[in-house]
Amino acid sequence: MPSSPARKQKIAILGGGTGALAAAFGLVEDPDWRDKYEITVYQLGWRLGGKGASGRNAQRQNRIEEHGLHVWAGFYENAFLLMRKCYERLQRPPNHPLATVWDAFKRHSNISLTDKTANGWQLYNVDIPTDDDLPGEGGELPSVWGYVELVVKWMYELFASEPLAPSGAQAPTAARPIWLGRLAARAHADIAFLGGRIAEALGNRLTARSAALPEAHPALHAAVDFVAALADDIFEHKAQDHHFLGGILEQFHNDLRDFFDASGENVRARVIWNLLDLACASVRGILDDGVLFNGFFSIDHWEWSEWLRRHGASEDTLQSSVVRGTYDYIFGYANGDVTKPSAAAGTCTHGLLRLGFTYKGAVFWEMQAGMGDTVFTPIYQWLKSQGVKFEFFSQVENLALSADKSRIATIRIGKQVTLKNPAAEYQPLVEVNDLACWPSEPVYDQIDPAQAALLQSKKIDLESAWADWAPVQQQTLRDGVDFDIVVLGISLAALKYICPELYGKDSPARTPAQTRWQDMLAHVQTVQTQAVQLWLKPDAAGLGWQYANSQATVLTAFVDPLNTWGDLSHLVAREDWPLGAVPGSSAYFCGPLPDAAVIPPFSDHEFPDKELRRVRGAAVDLLQNDIRWLWPQSVSPRPLTPDPSPPQGRGEFRWDVLEDPGGGNGAERLDSQYLRANINPTERYVMSVPGSTQYRLKAGESGYANLFLAGDWVYTAINAGCIEAAVMAGFAASRAICGFPKDIIGDLN
Repeated sequence: MPSSPARKQKIAILGGGTGALAAAFGLVEDPDWRDKYEITVYQLGWRLGGKGASGRNAQRQNRIEEHGLHVWAGFYENAFLLMRKCYERLQRPPNHPLATVWDAFKRHSNISLTDKTANGWQLYNVDIPTDDDLPGEGGELPSVWGYVELVVKWMYELFASEPLAPSGAQAPTAARPIWLGRLAARAHADIAFLGGRIAEALGNRLTARSAALPEAHPALHAAVDFVAALADDIFEHKAQDHHFLGGILEQFHNDLRDFFDASGENVRARVIWNLLDLACASVRGILDDGVLFNGFFSIDHWEWSEWLRRHGASEDTLQSSVVRGTYDYIFGYANGDVTKPSAAAGTCTHGLLRLGFTYKGAVFWEMQAGMGDTVFTPIYQWLKSQGVKFEFFSQVENLALSADKSRIATIRIGKQVTLKNPAAEYQPLVEVNDLACWPSEPVYDQIDPAQAALLQSKKIDLESAWADWAPVQQQTLRDGVDFDIVVLGISLAALKYICPELYGKDSPARTPAQTRWQDMLAHVQTVQTQAVQLWLKPDAAGLGWQYANSQATVLTAFVDPLNTWGDLSHLVAREDWPLGAVPGSSAYFCGPLPDAAVIPPFSDHEFPDKELRRVRGAAVDLLQNDIRWLWPQSVSPRPLTPDPSPPQGRGEFRWDVLEDPGGGNGAERLDSQYLRANINPTERYVMSVPGSTQYRLKAGESGYANLFLAGDWVYTAINAGCIEAAVMAGFAASRAICGFPKDIIGDLN
């Protein structure tokens, strides 16, 4: 008798964010997956994307509505690999709006920073170099020592090529004879351990070659040659080598402080000085704290700014746009309080090095439609074509353990709606200008008419934890019947609500696995965020943006809390504005949203509106008081007053610059824009606070035999809230299950 075919294992993927979808993608990379698995994705509401989801508002020109401002970093190797494969395999026709991945993503290199001075906000614009490389092609990443080499060389080139000293300040080259004497004396004292090759390289730089570039500081000449003379393998170095390199950089660091006047108004010089100060302190910290041997995460018990201060960073640098912009980039503020910056030193340092030294093509890549349209539509279409099933309107309510607490036994799911045709699958996409998109609301025509009418009349948001809506049906999935393997891709802050048994909420004695979960939930923190999208009649030049002739910018380190702005005017063409009312520009603002004094239970259905009013207040405050620094033509003139404080001659925000098809008056026009408070547990941004890294769980080490983890809260080589970390975790979950994908770029294992 022929043996019956083995039963396929059923894999339940919980959540439809980046990590969950990356896990699904990894599973279908297994050539034999159809013979081995049945894969089902269970997703809350009507769309995929998690914190990256976007929607098209059919009632408002099919405009793009995002969770916030999204750009992809050029070092997102795994994320771009995922997107490249999806676009290539879909084989869209050449006339498709986003036919290829490079139609969907374009290089973005223009960054703006802002610093507050006695004369108001100063702007600094920089166009970061681009190249012909493309992310997603893989390759070897630098070691910690490799990063040290790159930073030292970059410091040398930056100092040699930039006009650093403010007017009237003493340039370091003026003190070269004195400094050379100090360095030479130190070199002589340490000559015994340097070795002939290193001593020769250093000596040459200190003598004849030190004048090769008169603009460069001699310490950086020496550091470049000294680093180049050492072996790539740090275990071939002597302990004194790193001590000596640190001494060279310390001397340069001291000289920087001696000549630079931080109160000067040369904003370019100030930013360059801050960058050099930051780089110097970082390398000194890497050398002094054993990071070369123990890795970046070994210093994650330090808060980043405190670690930099400990290694010589100036207070001016720690308050500069360079550092504040870094915290803004990662929403790095405890409980959203901008007076409490919080970022783990090693994770933050590693992330900056990846961002600045391992990008391909450009430091950022900008999506050419909404994130849902650009990212989650092709992923969904590819997975769907391969046979992955999607259960929308599936609210995961509880994961329960087996009697011996070794595995997931049941998953309780609340079915949020009944489809009009229960035998049919929900079709989530809508067509906008020949592009398949996710709508901002469910496609009500596919939902039971009575339920659809009630949802619309009560304006129920099925993605909100505080929605005044109960599931219409309960479903319990059982181990060995409905699933064999679980991939948990729901974001971190929701886990305390849906996984009480996993962390032993009511257990008098926790198992080791429960203790690890309890520690993770206690130490890995999250933060609320807020976003404001504006559609404006003038273009950037008409608003008075002083860099309007350059590439559209992404600006950060501005007024809190909406401290980051992106000019995403190119997206207007993807929307459906009527002739004569097409906005000249589109502006996206975002920032942290401080936690409410009390976050109420989900039965408080008014809470989302209260939080949205806070976002509106922040938007009004920004437009009324501070937007003039970016868009001087967006405010009306006012008579000059004896008050000398800037900006003179500027008055109230001109509300009429906002495009409002409804014709609102004054501040009412803000109601026609898009404001968002990201307060749901699944929307809270995952932070990298000091002392948390060690408590993250790995994708394949959940502590429960049939449970695997995916999301940017999982332990990876990034350990920060970003698309790349989520994809790496999803890939790691898939690899732990089936062995694919075989390689994860930058993986720690």
